Amino acid sequence: MKARFAKFVEAGYAQSYDWAQEAWHLLDLKAYADSGETYLEAASKFNNYTFVCEAADSFYFGGDLDRALSSARDCIKQAEGKEKSAGTIASARARIADALNQRGVYEEALSQITQALVTEPNNASFLDTKARALYGAGRYAESATASKAAIQASDGKYGWMHFQLGLAYFKLRDWESAKDSFERAANLDPNDPEAAYNVAASYQNMHSRRDAIAWYKQVISRDATYAQKNDVAGSIADLERQLQQQ
Repeated sequence: MKARFAKFVEAGYAQSYDWAQEAWHLLDLKAYADSGETYLEAASKFNNYTFVCEAADSFYFGGDLDRALSSARDCIKQAEGKEKSAGTIASARARIADALNQRGVYEEALSQITQALVTEPNNASFLDTKARALYGAGRYAESATASKAAIQASDGKYGWMHFQLGLAYFKLRDWESAKDSFERAANLDPNDPEAAYNVAASYQNMHSRRDAIAWYKQVISRDATYAQKNDVAGSIADLERQLQQQ
């Protein structure tokens, strides 16, 4: 807690909205742990479960998945049975699913996000989280279906959703569809080297060597310090050699 706000609290002036404002201010400063702690202290003082839910988000954004998970679970426990709490509970379940996806606990992540989608079936972010859980669980066809639903719900504006769809198609060895999805992702984010790399890899699997070369070159033009730069250069050289031998 910042000294200025601490003095305000000690003077007895701070109301619940003051605590919320302070937590938001800390979040804006990227002081994620402090923001989460402020929300939790506010929750204990004012018996407001929404503050616990906000704390979960703060901890999540700060990368503290343990506290994000525990706060989100507390949020659900405290919110259950409360009037107009369904949306808050759904968001907490989605946050749990996001965290579990990062830890590779895909089946439980899928359980949580499936329950969240009962409340908000057209939530694009929730659908994307479901797609990632299904992908992690190796259920690639179902992951593709969830990704397409996420893309439709968001009007196709997020490159990462097209990228996730491309990953599922790639696993399914549907190179044409993978290429299309990765290319949409690459066009939506002209600075993304990974999308360009995956377009190239898809073309390479389709034996479209010239197109693969062009996209591999885009990888380097997008990021001159790309981690796999040497591998990309090697792929370009191999493909050019194959073209010369035709």
